[in-house]
Amino acid sequence: MKRHLPPSHYSLKIRNYSWLAKIEVYESGAFESGGFKWKLIFYPNGDKKNNGENYISLYLAIVETETLHVGWEVNVNFKLFVYDHLEDKYLTIQDTNGTDVKRFHEMKTKWGFGQFMSLVTFKDPSIGYLVDDSCVFGAEVFVVTHTRSWESLSLVQPLPIGQKLSTIWEIENFTEVGKVVHESDKFTLGGKEWYLRIYPSGFGDNKGKAVSLFLMPSNWANNPTKAAVYAKYKLRILDRVHGKHTEYTAQYCFGTSRYLGYGSGSGNIISLKDLQNPENGFMVKARVAVEVEFLKEAFADALERRQKFCVFVDKTLQTLNSVGETCRCKSMDKGKVNPSVNNVV
Repeated sequence: MKRHLPPSHYSLKIRNYSWLAKIEVYESGAFESGGFKWKLIFYPNGDKKNNGENYISLYLAIVETETLHVGWEVNVNFKLFVYDHLEDKYLTIQDTNGTDVKRFHEMKTKWGFGQFMSLVTFKDPSIGYLVDDSCVFGAEVFVVTHTRSWESLSLVQPLPIGQKLSTIWEIENFTEVGKVVHESDKFTLGGKEWYLRIYPSGFGDNKGKAVSLFLMPSNWANNPTKAAVYAKYKLRILDRVHGKHTEYTAQYCFGTSRYLGYGSGSGNIISLKDLQNPENGFMVKARVAVEVEFLKEAFADALERRQKFCVFVDKTLQTLNSVGETCRCKSMDKGKVNPSVNNVV
């Protein structure tokens, strides 16, 4: 069934779908309806664990349940939508005859459709759901208040050639006895705080073998939208003598509900043997220089009138502390880390 009326509670507009399709799952920012917080969970290539092969998958999830009482449950009649650009209508997807009520509780926090729509249908521009690499999804959650929010994902053009989105961190007394981990000062990108964490003698399985370096989100638990941030980045240990830097490139979804506050990076960006070899130029007079460069990011911010915009940054948007500017270093004897999920801490 299609209708002209937009979803009354939440809309998610995705620009540059082809980039998002490289990611397994996207979690939207949080929105409120009926006194509870919700988010959409979108699988651009289908939820393989729920028979979503060759489909797109879309779910509604309840979030921030830690504030609810023990034994909580929320009964909801909800609808999910996808916009038809050609007909200027919204296709409505709902279980059974539209009267089905789903029970959200501690053991079941999301409901939706593993086979929301076939990829063949969705990607056919003559049908109208994916046009100019853009698409729109929505939700109505009938617990019910009328608090419509938007989240828009779009590509931001890079800065002129020669500029890059990076910062350099100078660490003195890198191998000081008793220092298990160093952490940089915090820096800001797109309204989000980051910092770098480095283990001079390695972390986890790499302890005593290599240097471990991670990019960390800072203070995101207080982010009101709880929106995830996808980043493609490079970490480098700089060779100050020959310019032959060692680097690690990766992309990761920071700030998801499961790994809120966790970082991503390399457990063995450089071996201790190579670092300590004075001919290599990585450590000069006990000083090490570390660089992070953002190649692409997507971040979500809440604006006035309950609008949220998620912006993809390709190569460059702004300079973190300017190219070559150094962050002052502070050291920690202990750091809380989690060794799971591919070098995520």
